[in-house]
Amino acid sequence: MSDEPYRIEFTSHPNYLHVYVAGKEDSVEISRLYWTEAVAEAKRLGLKRLLVEEDIEVDAPATAHFEFA
Repeated sequence: MSDEPYRIEFTSHPNYLHVYVAGKEDSVEISRLYWTEAVAEAKRLGLKRLLVEEDIEVDAPATAHFEFA
């Protein structure tokens, strides 16, 4: 894997966008980055549904607080 905190791949289906995310670790910041990227791609394609598959080696700490607007 490169110096990027994650690798993201998109597969467009007729009714949804499949998003595959792989990385060594997760954090609020990293999650926000790839979710923002996934939503932007779905909007670009005119899709309203996402299926996100996460392949993260180490999850964010249980004390991390995720809040997306």
